[in-house]
Amino acid sequence: MENDTTAPPPKYYELYPSKTEEIPVKVRPVIEIDFKRMRDGEAYLIKIGDEEYVIRKEGRSIILEEVIE
Repeated sequence: MENDTTAPPPKYYELYPSKTEEIPVKVRPVIEIDFKRMRDGEAYLIKIGDEEYVIRKEGRSIILEEVIE
């Protein structure tokens, strides 16, 4: 089965806060969340394979946390 590459690949990967380097990558969509509609403090549990993550909005930031317990 081929990867779905319909999403445009990201153009830049941030290596340092003030320096970016263009790195071509292929992507496969996993999940889509509309952060503009997400309220402060709201969180989603995301499972990718056996790993679980919590993604939440805090002010203007989006936080991704790994579930360890």
